[in-house]
Amino acid sequence: MCAASVVAFVLLTASVVGDLSGTRRLETGIEVIDWALRDAYYSRVVPALIPGTIAYVYFNWLSARFFEHT
Repeated sequence: MCAASVVAFVLLTASVVGDLSGTRRLETGIEVIDWALRDAYYSRVVPALIPGTIAYVYFNWLSARFFEHT
């Protein structure tokens, strides 16, 4: 799980960096990372998921506190 998390982190970070760079000329020589740098989908989806994930975690924690204290 840790290795999969690291790989996902690297690819998604490269995707966001590639989208923010705007030039699309970043080349690393590693085919998978170059694909992530050229990608236009995940670089926009991942930042959009962050607020929803934070809200989900918070409300899950809040409901667990309510359940524990009743």
